[in-house]
Amino acid sequence: MILTNRVVSSDEALAWGLVEKVVPGESLLGEARRMAVQFSVGPTQGYAGAKRLQLAAFESDLATSLRLEAAEMNRASKTTDSLEAVHAFVAKRVPQFAGR
Repeated sequence: MILTNRVVSSDEALAWGLVEKVVPGESLLGEARRMAVQFSVGPTQGYAGAKRLQLAAFESDLATSLRLEAAEMNRASKTTDSLEAVHAFVAKRVPQFAGR
């Protein structure tokens, strides 16, 4: 793709795992809003940690990546949202994350 600059169809992108979902154009705004709500009520601290790890991966070797991941997991385990996730799992209910 880099060398040929070939345009990839949405079906190909989905089949290759380049995108998670393909929606019709008229549904795009509604789907974007649905996903925004989903992310806003999710474990935002966890999302931030995942983003930090993804960005660090570009400049890290495997050993460094594993060390950073362990540190991030340790940090995340001390959040209120982590405790809420465990309580929700045990109670078989949907967690109510607070971003803390």
